[in-house]
Amino acid sequence: MEALFKHRGEHMTLQLENMLKNQELTSLQKMNVLIDGFIEKIMKQQGFHRIMTREQMLTIGGPTSKLIHQLKKTNQELIKQLIQEGQKRGEFKKNIDVPLLMMTLIGTASHLLTTRHYYREINNLQSLSEEEFEKHLKKKLSNHLKFVFKALLTYEA
Repeated sequence: MEALFKHRGEHMTLQLENMLKNQELTSLQKMNVLIDGFIEKIMKQQGFHRIMTREQMLTIGGPTSKLIHQLKKTNQELIKQLIQEGQKRGEFKKNIDVPLLMMTLIGTASHLLTTRHYYREINNLQSLSEEEFEKHLKKKLSNHLKFVFKALLTYEA
């Protein structure tokens, strides 16, 4: 299980490192790529995401929990660099709480996916096929998180 977590975590780290090197995108565009990439990843790997969440809640201090903590710490540091780059460019505000920002991304996406049946019913989307519903969820979640992040990160809020 540790090898699986390490493999998936290192893949995310590599994506973040490559995004930081990309000089063609603005900092906000990079953040939008991060949001869409996370949504895509979590929707494709829902089973893995549930296991990861359970591991973090149930085995505090165990080897898998420690590995997850280290991977999150590394990835959060890279995201912090992305935000600092945006601050240097004058695109982002100062005093961004990076851990809370990332919890907003992860928590919002996680909650929507784990309670998707409620979202579907509350919004009267039962007539959509599973494929149509997935597409709807991705679009709504992406738009919502991009709006929230833009409001939190930029001067346009």
